[in-house]
Amino acid sequence: MIVTGSAAHAAKPYEGIDALTVACSMVSELQKIVSRETDPYDPLVISVTAINGGNAYNVTAGKVAFKGTIRSGSDSTRERAWRRLREVLEGIAASHGASVKTDIHRGEPGVVNDAGMAALIMASARASIGAANALNMPGWSIADDFGYYSEKRPSVYFRLGIRNEEVGSVYPLHHARFRVDEAALKNGVLTLVSAATMYLAGQENPGA
Repeated sequence: MIVTGSAAHAAKPYEGIDALTVACSMVSELQKIVSRETDPYDPLVISVTAINGGNAYNVTAGKVAFKGTIRSGSDSTRERAWRRLREVLEGIAASHGASVKTDIHRGEPGVVNDAGMAALIMASARASIGAANALNMPGWSIADDFGYYSEKRPSVYFRLGIRNEEVGSVYPLHHARFRVDEAALKNGVLTLVSAATMYLAGQENPGA
């Protein structure tokens, strides 16, 4: 999003349109699309992740850019969020006498696991690394281009646990100290080999 106002001396802000103030209002109001307009059982995340504007301590910003991400497992919910985002931003800009340009890039589709493939992986994991180590986890809003595969073919996306306090593998994805305990890779290999064996033996849906 690019918010355009008009710069002015910081001692006389009334002589311009402070794009930074407008952008800050936009960031706050966008959160209400989730908290006040969306069913809490219909997951939606709107995160503003960067804002940039202004270059002097004594001049109000004439132009500000900010960006972020919208995540949902539902295409209709995501499209509604896109529409509401545009409406909210344009309304706020107009109320301040500013303008806004919004550029939305459609990201990856949601990952939808095939029930049969999910049952195959669960059975394979239980058989190869033990039932206590094969868990059903809640969905999450982190995107992955695997979604393109799940649109085309029955597939399953599963997560491999790599937490190990002894080697410091305790930090989440994108944390500065994130690291994989490579000893966990063996569990992934065993699960995939077991899944391939079951599938080729005609047990592609062991939960049926």
